[in-house]
Amino acid sequence: MNTSYIKDKWPMHVFFISQGISMFGVGYTALPMLLLVLWLCWITIKTPGMFKDLFTDDRCYWVWIYYLLFIVMVIISDLAVGGKLTHLDGPLYGLSLGVYMLLGYLVARIYNLDEVLMLAHRWLALWLFLLLVVAEIYYHEIYRYHHGIFAHTHVFFSGLVMIALVNVVFLIERFEYKRILSWFSCILALWALFSVYKYSISDIVPHLFMAGTILVMLLSDKRYSMYILTVLILGGALSAALDPQILSKLQAVNLIPQDLWMNLLNHRESVWTASLRILGQHPFLGIGSGNFNPVCKEILAKMGALNSENFAHTHNIFFQCAVAHGLIAGFAFIGLILSGFRLAIRSLKTVSNESMTWAVFSILFVYVLHGLVDVAPYNEEIIPFIWGSVGLLMGMVVKEAKTDERNFKGKCHHTRI
Repeated sequence: MNTSYIKDKWPMHVFFISQGISMFGVGYTALPMLLLVLWLCWITIKTPGMFKDLFTDDRCYWVWIYYLLFIVMVIISDLAVGGKLTHLDGPLYGLSLGVYMLLGYLVARIYNLDEVLMLAHRWLALWLFLLLVVAEIYYHEIYRYHHGIFAHTHVFFSGLVMIALVNVVFLIERFEYKRILSWFSCILALWALFSVYKYSISDIVPHLFMAGTILVMLLSDKRYSMYILTVLILGGALSAALDPQILSKLQAVNLIPQDLWMNLLNHRESVWTASLRILGQHPFLGIGSGNFNPVCKEILAKMGALNSENFAHTHNIFFQCAVAHGLIAGFAFIGLILSGFRLAIRSLKTVSNESMTWAVFSILFVYVLHGLVDVAPYNEEIIPFIWGSVGLLMGMVVKEAKTDERNFKGKCHHTRI
């Protein structure tokens, strides 16, 4: 084995290991996280100027401005109102978002981008395969694995759809007819689709996978993606037109009753009402991490909703941030998400390979739409995958922008000569 390769490339492998292993339990990330933080500190001491481009590149600048505003308000809020520092809403998990963005940024800046994407695809395929295998074992009741994202069904399918969509992105953007990995990714995409529709108890998550897949194919510049999309659209239309069960359900549809629309909210009208009232009572600093349940109970009791569900959270990632830490933190978090989308779209100006662009776009697509009705995407087990991927994209756009700048200066120099 080439020891120099391990010495030089280990941070890249450990980074991708931490992104996937965290989904099987946060405790498994302790050693990888420790190694990566030590590496981050070493790089910071050795080359402190490595991070200045995060604030000179306009695409990354706003991500960090909103993130820093968000984390400062989280810390101030919990110190002022007595929040639980180790709670999911607390500063420690908030800080981990920034740490993983920095780690992803460093991996992309330091290592060859083609190699980074190749390893990302390989590790991604492995983690998705393991998730699907464990899911089959779990749902066939061979063995009930109750750790990581498997402890909560909504978190599991939120994470699975995100990683499956990124697998679809790599499949489309990096497909090569003679590569085994490409065909393996194709099998994984179909397996994930089957698994999500068969096992998910959520009404929205399976459809997010299909919508995300269609969106990725539509936006890709690969010619064959539109052919595949056309086949899927026509196949779906014919399947629906020839299925008697679907046609009978369409003939019996009644969208008029108000109860139908209220049932879709699944009691969220109560928890969102309580959340908005909490915002009205605690607009600046919120109620602190981990304090939502008793405050929500009190408000619902005053409203006379004594038989309401015992809500542990707001069922909305944006309400969750604002209720826990105030409106400034809530709007800073919205700004962070919007800046992530802006980073992805504007990265198209410079990146030569669009894999990470559409990967981040698809992750945020699921994050926002699922996050509107649940806090599952906010869960700690998928922080490394989500925010590490954002960091990778930041590193890629900065690296390629610097390369383009050097090439432009070189051309100007030769022209003057």
